[in-house]
Amino acid sequence: MCHLNHTTRDHPPKIVFKDAYSSVYSIDYASLSTALTYKSCFEAVQLDCPSAEAGITFEILGSCNGLICLGLYKNAAAMNNNFKDVNDICVWNPTTREYREIRIRPQYLHHPAYNKISYGFGYDSSMNDYKFVRICYWKKDDYSKLEVYPLGSDLWKTIEKIPYSFHETVDRPGLLFNGALHWIGINTTKNTQCIVSFDVNNERLTDLSIPEKTMKQVSIPEETMKQDKHVGVLTGFLCLSSTDKCRTDVWVMLDYGVKESWTKQFTFINKPYRKHEFNPLWIQNGKALMAGSTPFVLYNPKGFRFEDVLVYSSDMEKLYIRSYFYYVKSLVPLNSGTYVKKSEDSQRKHA
Repeated sequence: MCHLNHTTRDHPPKIVFKDAYSSVYSIDYASLSTALTYKSCFEAVQLDCPSAEAGITFEILGSCNGLICLGLYKNAAAMNNNFKDVNDICVWNPTTREYREIRIRPQYLHHPAYNKISYGFGYDSSMNDYKFVRICYWKKDDYSKLEVYPLGSDLWKTIEKIPYSFHETVDRPGLLFNGALHWIGINTTKNTQCIVSFDVNNERLTDLSIPEKTMKQVSIPEETMKQDKHVGVLTGFLCLSSTDKCRTDVWVMLDYGVKESWTKQFTFINKPYRKHEFNPLWIQNGKALMAGSTPFVLYNPKGFRFEDVLVYSSDMEKLYIRSYFYYVKSLVPLNSGTYVKKSEDSQRKHA
Protein backbone atom coordinates (compact mmCIF):
# COMPACT_ATOMS: atom_id res chain seq x y z
CA MET A 1 0.00 0.00 0.00
CA CYS A 2 1.53 3.30 -1.11
CA HIS A 3 2.12 6.36 1.01
CA LEU A 4 2.35 10.11 0.47
CA ASN A 5 4.41 10.01 -2.71
CA HIS A 6 0.88 9.77 -4.10
CA THR A 7 -0.28 12.95 -2.41
CA THR A 8 -1.65 15.51 -4.82
CA ARG A 9 0.54 18.59 -4.46
CA ASP A 10 -0.57 22.19 -4.28
CA HIS A 11 -3.87 21.16 -2.69
CA PRO A 12 -4.59 22.81 0.66
CA PRO A 13 -5.90 20.67 3.53
CA LYS A 14 -9.63 20.33 3.90
CA ILE A 15 -12.00 19.75 6.77
CA VAL A 16 -14.32 16.83 6.15
CA PHE A 17 -17.40 16.66 8.33
CA LYS A 18 -20.53 14.59 8.77
CA ASP A 19 -23.77 16.50 9.18
CA ALA A 20 -26.89 15.67 11.20
CA TYR A 21 -28.32 13.68 8.29
CA SER A 22 -25.25 11.46 7.75
CA SER A 23 -24.09 13.28 4.64
CA VAL A 24 -20.40 14.06 4.28
CA TYR A 25 -19.10 17.47 3.20
CA SER A 26 -15.70 19.06 2.70
CA ILE A 27 -14.56 22.65 2.91
CA ASP A 28 -11.13 24.13 2.23
CA TYR A 29 -9.13 24.87 5.35
CA ALA A 30 -7.64 27.90 3.58
CA SER A 31 -11.01 29.44 2.81
CA LEU A 32 -12.18 29.09 6.40
CA SER A 33 -9.01 30.84 7.55
CA THR A 34 -10.37 34.00 5.91
CA ALA A 35 -13.22 34.06 8.42
CA LEU A 36 -11.84 37.10 10.21
CA THR A 37 -15.09 39.03 10.12
CA TYR A 38 -18.31 38.11 11.82
CA LYS A 39 -21.29 36.74 9.89
CA SER A 40 -18.95 34.96 7.46
CA CYS A 41 -20.62 32.42 5.14
CA PHE A 42 -19.06 29.57 3.14
CA GLU A 43 -20.25 26.81 0.85
CA ALA A 44 -19.29 23.18 1.52
CA VAL A 45 -19.03 20.49 -1.13
CA GLN A 46 -21.01 17.29 -0.58
CA LEU A 47 -19.01 14.11 -1.17
CA ASP A 48 -20.34 10.91 -2.68
CA CYS A 49 -19.82 8.27 0.04
CA PRO A 50 -19.64 4.51 -0.35
CA SER A 51 -23.21 3.27 -0.39
CA ALA A 52 -24.46 1.42 2.66
CA GLU A 53 -27.06 -1.29 2.96
CA ALA A 54 -30.50 -0.51 4.31
CA GLY A 55 -30.43 -0.28 8.10
CA ILE A 56 -26.69 0.52 8.21
CA THR A 57 -25.24 3.92 9.07
CA PHE A 58 -21.71 5.13 9.75
CA GLU A 59 -19.36 7.28 11.80
CA ILE A 60 -16.06 8.80 10.69
CA LEU A 61 -13.39 6.98 12.72
CA GLY A 62 -10.31 8.73 11.38
CA SER A 63 -8.46 10.30 8.49
CA CYS A 64 -4.86 9.74 7.42
CA ASN A 65 -2.91 10.63 4.26
CA GLY A 66 -6.02 11.21 2.19
CA LEU A 67 -7.83 8.09 3.38
CA ILE A 68 -10.96 8.25 5.54
CA CYS A 69 -11.95 5.36 7.79
CA LEU A 70 -15.69 4.85 8.26
CA GLY A 71 -17.21 2.61 10.91
CA LEU A 72 -20.42 0.92 9.75
CA TYR A 73 -22.95 -0.10 12.38
CA LYS A 74 -26.48 -1.37 12.59
CA ASN A 75 -29.08 1.35 12.72
CA ALA A 76 -31.66 -0.87 14.37
CA ALA A 77 -34.00 -0.65 17.33
CA ALA A 78 -31.02 -1.26 19.62
CA MET A 79 -29.75 2.21 18.73
CA ASN A 80 -32.58 3.62 20.81
CA ASN A 81 -30.80 2.11 23.80
CA ASN A 82 -27.48 3.72 22.86
CA PHE A 83 -25.92 0.59 21.37
CA LYS A 84 -23.37 1.12 18.64
CA ASP A 85 -22.12 -2.16 17.25
CA VAL A 86 -19.54 -1.54 14.53
CA ASN A 87 -19.72 -4.49 12.14
CA ASP A 88 -17.44 -3.36 9.33
CA ILE A 89 -14.99 -0.64 8.49
CA CYS A 90 -14.74 1.06 5.14
CA VAL A 91 -11.50 2.77 4.07
CA TRP A 92 -12.27 5.37 1.45
CA ASN A 93 -10.26 7.73 -0.75
CA PRO A 94 -12.61 10.58 -1.72
CA THR A 95 -10.16 11.86 -4.36
CA THR A 96 -10.00 8.64 -6.39
CA ARG A 97 -13.45 7.48 -5.16
CA GLU A 98 -11.98 4.04 -4.42
CA TYR A 99 -13.04 2.27 -1.23
CA ARG A 100 -12.46 -1.02 0.54
CA GLU A 101 -14.88 -2.64 2.97
CA ILE A 102 -13.39 -4.82 5.69
CA ARG A 103 -15.33 -7.24 7.85
CA ILE A 104 -13.97 -7.02 11.39
CA ARG A 105 -14.21 -9.66 14.09
CA PRO A 106 -17.46 -9.83 16.08
CA GLN A 107 -17.86 -6.71 18.14
CA TYR A 108 -18.43 -6.37 21.83
CA LEU A 109 -21.70 -5.16 23.24
CA HIS A 110 -21.37 -1.38 23.32
CA HIS A 111 -23.56 0.13 25.97
CA PRO A 112 -22.47 3.06 28.16
CA ALA A 113 -23.74 1.35 31.30
CA TYR A 114 -21.38 -1.60 30.78
CA ASN A 115 -18.47 -0.68 28.55
CA LYS A 116 -17.06 1.78 26.04
CA ILE A 117 -15.46 1.21 22.66
CA SER A 118 -12.83 3.61 21.29
CA TYR A 119 -11.36 3.64 17.79
CA GLY A 120 -8.47 5.07 15.81
CA PHE A 121 -6.89 4.97 12.35
CA GLY A 122 -3.28 5.74 11.44
CA TYR A 123 -0.27 5.02 9.24
CA ASP A 124 2.71 2.81 10.14
CA SER A 125 5.67 4.28 8.24
CA SER A 126 7.97 1.40 9.22
CA MET A 127 5.66 -1.17 7.58
CA ASN A 128 4.15 1.12 4.91
CA ASP A 129 0.71 0.05 6.07
CA TYR A 130 -2.41 1.53 7.66
CA LYS A 131 -3.76 0.33 11.00
CA PHE A 132 -7.23 0.26 12.49
CA VAL A 133 -7.21 0.39 16.30
CA ARG A 134 -9.99 -0.64 18.66
CA ILE A 135 -10.07 -0.39 22.46
CA CYS A 136 -12.77 -1.93 24.63
CA TYR A 137 -13.16 -0.89 28.25
CA TRP A 138 -15.34 -2.97 30.62
CA LYS A 139 -16.52 -0.80 33.49
CA LYS A 140 -17.50 -3.69 35.74
CA ASP A 141 -14.02 -5.25 35.71
CA ASP A 142 -12.13 -1.96 35.19
CA TYR A 143 -10.38 -3.70 32.32
CA SER A 144 -9.30 -2.53 28.86
CA LYS A 145 -8.03 -4.45 25.85
CA LEU A 146 -6.42 -2.92 22.75
CA GLU A 147 -6.64 -4.55 19.33
CA VAL A 148 -4.75 -3.58 16.17
CA TYR A 149 -5.69 -4.53 12.63
CA PRO A 150 -3.04 -3.79 9.93
CA LEU A 151 -4.89 -3.51 6.64
CA GLY A 152 -2.11 -5.24 4.72
CA SER A 153 -1.87 -8.37 6.88
CA ASP A 154 -5.56 -9.10 7.54
CA LEU A 155 -4.61 -10.31 11.04
CA TRP A 156 -5.56 -8.96 14.46
CA LYS A 157 -3.01 -8.22 17.19
CA THR A 158 -4.21 -8.01 20.79
CA ILE A 159 -2.69 -6.24 23.79
CA GLU A 160 -4.45 -7.56 26.89
CA LYS A 161 -5.19 -5.64 30.07
CA ILE A 162 -3.86 -2.20 29.29
CA PRO A 163 -3.91 0.02 32.43
CA TYR A 164 -6.33 2.62 31.11
CA SER A 165 -10.02 3.43 31.14
CA PHE A 166 -11.45 5.68 28.47
CA HIS A 167 -13.96 8.46 28.07
CA GLU A 168 -14.01 8.56 24.26
CA THR A 169 -16.43 6.47 22.24
CA VAL A 170 -17.23 5.90 18.57
CA ASP A 171 -18.38 9.53 18.39
CA ARG A 172 -14.92 10.83 19.35
CA PRO A 173 -12.15 8.58 17.99
CA GLY A 174 -8.43 8.91 18.58
CA LEU A 175 -6.63 12.01 17.33
CA LEU A 176 -3.74 11.26 14.98
CA PHE A 177 -0.79 13.57 15.66
CA ASN A 178 2.98 13.13 15.56
CA GLY A 179 2.64 9.50 14.42
CA ALA A 180 0.44 8.53 17.37
CA LEU A 181 -3.24 8.26 18.26
CA HIS A 182 -4.44 10.20 21.31
CA TRP A 183 -7.42 9.72 23.61
CA ILE A 184 -8.45 11.24 26.94
CA GLY A 185 -8.26 8.49 29.56
CA ILE A 186 -7.40 7.52 33.13
CA ASN A 187 -4.30 5.60 34.11
CA THR A 188 -5.92 3.04 36.41
CA THR A 189 -2.58 2.23 38.06
CA LYS A 190 -1.82 5.83 39.02
CA ASN A 191 -5.51 6.79 39.29
CA THR A 192 -4.82 9.97 37.33
CA GLN A 193 -6.34 11.44 34.20
CA CYS A 194 -4.02 11.76 31.21
CA ILE A 195 -3.79 11.78 27.44
CA VAL A 196 -3.18 8.20 26.31
CA SER A 197 -0.82 8.05 23.32
CA PHE A 198 -0.52 5.00 21.05
CA ASP A 199 2.50 5.02 18.73
CA VAL A 200 1.24 3.54 15.46
CA ASN A 201 4.71 2.32 14.42
CA ASN A 202 5.88 0.47 17.54
CA GLU A 203 2.39 -0.11 19.01
CA ARG A 204 3.37 1.20 22.43
CA LEU A 205 1.09 3.05 24.85
CA THR A 206 2.38 5.97 26.90
CA ASP A 207 0.93 8.71 29.13
CA LEU A 208 1.03 12.40 28.32
CA SER A 209 0.35 14.46 31.42
CA ILE A 210 -2.36 17.11 31.20
CA PRO A 211 -2.00 20.60 32.75
CA GLU A 212 -2.22 20.41 36.52
CA LYS A 213 -4.59 23.38 36.63
CA THR A 214 -7.20 21.39 34.73
CA MET A 215 -7.08 18.80 37.54
CA LYS A 216 -7.33 21.17 40.51
CA GLN A 217 -10.99 21.97 39.92
CA VAL A 218 -11.99 18.49 41.15
CA SER A 219 -10.74 16.02 43.72
CA ILE A 220 -11.20 12.56 42.18
CA PRO A 221 -10.80 11.18 38.65
CA GLU A 222 -14.48 10.21 38.41
CA GLU A 223 -15.42 13.87 38.89
CA THR A 224 -12.67 14.91 36.48
CA MET A 225 -14.34 12.86 33.78
CA LYS A 226 -17.44 15.04 34.17
CA GLN A 227 -15.33 17.84 32.75
CA ASP A 228 -15.41 17.71 28.98
CA LYS A 229 -11.83 17.43 27.75
CA HIS A 230 -10.91 17.16 24.09
CA VAL A 231 -7.57 16.72 22.31
CA GLY A 232 -6.91 18.48 19.04
CA VAL A 233 -4.28 20.31 17.03
CA LEU A 234 -3.84 24.08 17.21
CA THR A 235 -1.18 26.04 15.27
CA GLY A 236 0.81 22.82 14.80
CA PHE A 237 0.81 21.81 18.49
CA LEU A 238 -1.09 19.21 20.49
CA CYS A 239 -4.04 21.02 22.05
CA LEU A 240 -6.29 20.35 25.03
CA SER A 241 -9.69 21.97 25.59
CA SER A 242 -11.01 21.61 29.13
CA THR A 243 -14.64 22.59 29.72
CA ASP A 244 -16.69 22.74 32.91
CA LYS A 245 -20.03 24.38 33.65
CA CYS A 246 -18.61 27.90 33.58
CA ARG A 247 -15.72 28.11 31.14
CA THR A 248 -13.42 26.46 28.63
CA ASP A 249 -9.62 26.65 28.89
CA VAL A 250 -7.56 26.02 25.76
CA TRP A 251 -3.97 24.77 26.20
CA VAL A 252 -1.18 23.81 23.77
CA MET A 253 1.83 21.56 24.42
CA LEU A 254 4.72 23.56 22.94
CA ASP A 255 7.22 20.70 23.34
CA TYR A 256 5.53 17.37 22.61
CA GLY A 257 5.72 15.01 25.56
CA VAL A 258 7.01 17.63 28.01
CA LYS A 259 4.47 18.33 30.75
CA GLU A 260 5.99 21.68 31.69
CA SER A 261 5.48 23.01 28.15
CA TRP A 262 1.67 23.22 28.46
CA THR A 263 0.70 26.85 27.86
CA LYS A 264 -2.77 28.32 28.16
CA GLN A 265 -3.80 30.10 24.95
CA PHE A 266 -7.12 31.58 26.01
CA THR A 267 -10.25 31.09 28.11
CA PHE A 268 -13.85 31.73 27.16
CA ILE A 269 -16.94 31.85 29.34
CA ASN A 270 -19.64 29.35 28.52
CA LYS A 271 -22.94 31.08 27.85
CA PRO A 272 -26.16 29.32 28.98
CA TYR A 273 -27.49 29.32 25.41
CA ARG A 274 -24.25 27.86 24.05
CA LYS A 275 -24.16 24.35 25.44
CA HIS A 276 -22.24 22.85 22.54
CA GLU A 277 -18.60 21.85 22.65
CA PHE A 278 -16.19 24.07 20.71
CA ASN A 279 -12.78 22.85 19.58
CA PRO A 280 -10.24 25.44 18.38
CA LEU A 281 -8.88 25.13 14.84
CA TRP A 282 -6.52 28.11 14.71
CA ILE A 283 -5.82 31.57 16.08
CA GLN A 284 -5.21 34.53 13.79
CA ASN A 285 -5.11 38.26 14.52
CA GLY A 286 -6.14 37.56 18.09
CA LYS A 287 -9.32 35.72 17.06
CA ALA A 288 -9.98 31.99 17.34
CA LEU A 289 -11.92 29.92 14.83
CA MET A 290 -13.50 26.90 16.50
CA ALA A 291 -15.45 23.90 15.31
CA GLY A 292 -18.86 23.47 16.88
CA SER A 293 -22.24 22.19 15.77
CA THR A 294 -23.21 25.37 13.92
CA PRO A 295 -20.67 24.27 12.41
CA PHE A 296 -17.99 26.92 13.13
CA VAL A 297 -17.67 29.80 15.60
CA LEU A 298 -15.43 32.86 15.57
CA TYR A 299 -14.40 33.99 19.05
CA ASN A 300 -12.74 37.24 20.08
CA PRO A 301 -11.18 36.77 23.56
CA LYS A 302 -10.90 40.53 24.10
CA GLY A 303 -14.59 41.22 23.82
CA PHE A 304 -15.75 37.73 24.85
CA ARG A 305 -17.71 37.77 21.62
CA PHE A 306 -18.99 34.71 19.74
CA GLU A 307 -20.32 34.75 16.22
CA ASP A 308 -21.39 31.87 14.00
CA VAL A 309 -19.44 31.19 10.83
CA LEU A 310 -22.15 29.67 8.67
CA VAL A 311 -21.61 26.86 6.20
CA TYR A 312 -24.20 25.98 3.59
CA SER A 313 -24.70 23.19 1.08
CA SER A 314 -24.97 23.95 -2.65
CA ASP A 315 -28.76 24.22 -2.29
CA MET A 316 -28.32 26.82 0.50
CA GLU A 317 -29.21 24.48 3.37
CA LYS A 318 -27.53 25.41 6.64
CA LEU A 319 -25.25 22.59 7.82
CA TYR A 320 -24.55 21.24 11.31
CA ILE A 321 -21.54 19.17 12.37
CA ARG A 322 -21.74 15.72 13.95
CA SER A 323 -18.02 14.96 13.59
CA TYR A 324 -15.08 16.34 11.63
CA PHE A 325 -11.52 15.52 10.53
CA TYR A 326 -8.67 17.14 8.65
CA TYR A 327 -8.13 15.74 5.19
CA VAL A 328 -5.51 16.16 2.47
CA LYS A 329 -6.16 15.03 -1.10
CA SER A 330 -4.08 12.03 -2.17
CA LEU A 331 -3.93 9.32 -4.82
CA VAL A 332 -3.14 6.50 -2.35
CA PRO A 333 -4.57 3.32 -3.93
CA LEU A 334 -6.52 0.69 -2.01
CA ASN A 335 -6.23 -1.97 -4.71
CA SER A 336 -9.85 -2.98 -4.23
CA GLY A 337 -11.18 -2.17 -7.67
CA THR A 338 -14.33 -0.83 -6.00
CA TYR A 339 -15.35 2.77 -6.61
CA VAL A 340 -18.11 5.08 -5.43
CA LYS A 341 -20.60 5.87 -8.17
CA LYS A 342 -21.24 9.50 -8.91
CA SER A 343 -24.57 10.77 -7.66
CA GLU A 344 -26.98 12.52 -10.01
CA ASP A 345 -26.11 15.85 -8.37
CA SER A 346 -22.39 15.30 -9.00
CA GLN A 347 -23.02 14.35 -12.60
CA ARG A 348 -25.07 17.50 -13.14
CA LYS A 349 -22.34 19.69 -11.61
CA HIS A 350 -19.71 18.25 -13.95
CA ALA A 351 -21.91 18.13 -17.04
